Amino acid sequence: FRSPGFANYTWFTSQGYGLSVAAQSLVILGVFHRDLTRGTLLLCLGLLLFGLRYTGFFLYRQRRIKSPGKRSETRKRSRMSTTETAGSWICASLLYLCMVSPVYYRLYNLEETDIFTLLGFLVMITGILLETFADLQKDAAAKRNPDRLLRTGLYAFVRCPGCLGEI
Repeated sequence: FRSPGFANYTWFTSQGYGLSVAAQSLVILGVFHRDLTRGTLLLCLGLLLFGLRYTGFFLYRQRRIKSPGKRSETRKRSRMSTTETAGSWICASLLYLCMVSPVYYRLYNLEETDIFTLLGFLVMITGILLETFADLQKDAAAKRNPDRLLRTGLYAFVRCPGCLGEI
């Protein structure tokens, strides 16, 4: 038996990423429901939104790929040894945990909502919007001309606006 992360590395680093962040936000909401402040509630909701948006767009994009050749290319590229996959799995899992650790920290230390929490939420929402608009622009451009490099909209200013939004 192999988990989806070992069967297809792409699933782990895309669907697993989004679902992991969303699930962790739900766990925080459930476990710390008595200790939540407005700020930590906003941060958890932002993480949930990020995770669901990321996973949703990945699933949408996967359904759009109609060419069996493209699907098999993805499968070939995603084959890694068990050791490589396990190492990547561990590193990615630590990254996912680091993404939600500020919320755990604030709750563990009973931190109240302050300007830094609100600024963090604003940065999070800005990043989610940037990723969303970048994905929509890239998707629309790929429908018009899939072989052309995108140089309009957000892509006129930043080569990878989706990655910038994720940072």
